[in-house]
Amino acid sequence: MTVTRRDMTLINGLGNFRVLTLSQIRKYYFGDLARSLVQRRLGVLRDKNLLRSYPFGEQGALAWTLTSEAARQELILEARYPEYWIFICRSRATLTL
Repeated sequence: MTVTRRDMTLINGLGNFRVLTLSQIRKYYFGDLARSLVQRRLGVLRDKNLLRSYPFGEQGALAWTLTSEAARQELILEARYPEYWIFICRSRATLTL
């Protein structure tokens, strides 16, 4: 699985906001993309241990947040400090996402 720029922007957003709902994620990061496709992508990121979800509200909605693994891999740095992130990627030949 390749982590895309949109994934990185989402991860950075979750690093800043801590928790977002599926509706918020779709609106701010995926635009007009179908809800099912957004859910599928979030599921892929969850399977890679980058995101986790929690039940939220009474309608069965999910709230999404970063895992400690995502923070440990310093993924948030890419959006905040792109030059530093490039340095990290070049320095860590074994970085796995």
